[in-house]
Amino acid sequence: MKSFLLLPVVVIFLSGCGTLSHKVSIADAVPPPTQYVTDKTGPDDYPGFMAAEGNIYSCRYGIHHQSREDFTPPKEQIFASLLAKHLPEVVKHNVVLHRFDVYVNNRPAALNTASFAIGGIIGGTIAAIGDVNNKVFAFKNIIIDSDPTNITSKPTENAVGCDNEGEGEYYASQISGTVIVTWLKFDIDSKPYHFKTYHQLQSDFSLGIQSAIQLTIEGIASQVALR
Repeated sequence: MKSFLLLPVVVIFLSGCGTLSHKVSIADAVPPPTQYVTDKTGPDDYPGFMAAEGNIYSCRYGIHHQSREDFTPPKEQIFASLLAKHLPEVVKHNVVLHRFDVYVNNRPAALNTASFAIGGIIGGTIAAIGDVNNKVFAFKNIIIDSDPTNITSKPTENAVGCDNEGEGEYYASQISGTVIVTWLKFDIDSKPYHFKTYHQLQSDFSLGIQSAIQLTIEGIASQVALR
């Protein structure tokens, strides 16, 4: 008769805090008159809750990736509709969407660091942008980085999240608190565009994510040069 040793499984998560997933509906993101966007985004690729967001030993602790199922209409339609709204002439061009990811970085609250700085001072509204240049700029109440692949780890500051993972990380010297991080990567007539934006949450999660997406696409529309 075989005997089995039952080992205890330790589950690490913030008491009373489950997944941050919230449904996001953008009602005015109606299909544009022309199907000008080709969706080449891949499937969701983020570790499960207990491997990342809910694991206090992970640098992803407290950082949630909004899944495809959380968005109505689908993310590619939201992108196409809002981009055409702010850049009407774009519907005459060929656009290929490669990435559209939204992360809710609630790590400071999850770690209960209201009075403790993670690599910098946790302040109020958008802080002074650390590495000010013409590729990182403020638009209304978001920060837009038009060259996010150029960011490397800061030797004097730890990321709020995982350094250089290209996910929901940010630096507290740039922005603070609960931050919605949005990534967009697309081509227009084969010309590549790549953006990362930061929006400090100032409302409930669903409205905050909706606002972050709308401001992101409005802001990047001003950076697109159509031929």
